[in-house]
Amino acid sequence: MRTKSASLVLSLVCLSLLPLFYGCSNGSVAGVDIQYNPAEQLLPHSVQKIALHPVVNKTQQFGISDKLSISIRDAFLRNGDYVIVPDKDAEGIVEPSITRYINTPLTYNQNLTPVTYQLLMLLDVQFVDVKTNTVLWDQPNIQETVTYTDAAIPGGITEEQAREELYPKFADDVVTRVVHGFGTVMGEASRVITSTAPSSAPIAPPPSTFTPPVTPY
Repeated sequence: MRTKSASLVLSLVCLSLLPLFYGCSNGSVAGVDIQYNPAEQLLPHSVQKIALHPVVNKTQQFGISDKLSISIRDAFLRNGDYVIVPDKDAEGIVEPSITRYINTPLTYNQNLTPVTYQLLMLLDVQFVDVKTNTVLWDQPNIQETVTYTDAAIPGGITEEQAREELYPKFADDVVTRVVHGFGTVMGEASRVITSTAPSSAPIAPPPSTFTPPVTPY
């Protein structure tokens, strides 16, 4: 009888500890499914008003920072979680910068003219705590890409129109990272895009490495 009572007490203790483990691991305990649900790492409660700095363009591609800045501001206004104010009234500052712009031809026609492209852009975002004058977090290499057909092909679009598709995606990424915290937006690994990658790929196709066979006489 004493053994059964001890076993019952142990079972009750284990069941009472389940809530402590819930959300900390994947699998099952005593037949109960356990899932990992990390808490959102949000901004400090002291940060309620934020300023948005214009996007810094670190590439050689002209005219992309202004439109992205407008898209980011519009996305924050639609979200409404934080009040957007000038720097002098802000408790936190969002500082985005475009670090890569690479437009790569993917396929060519019989005249070796590019037909389809992949446009890739990388964005770094920092959040500055005004009170402590420190970078609260730094999210590097947020990546967005679009594959498109050249405008000379029916149904195709221009490079500028392809860029227009990326601006709202980046804007949503920035808002999500600020509002919902670490882990909500993932940056591409730095090793994928090296420091020597061009700002924009050349239009000319790569040189052929094919060597025709030699026919003996």
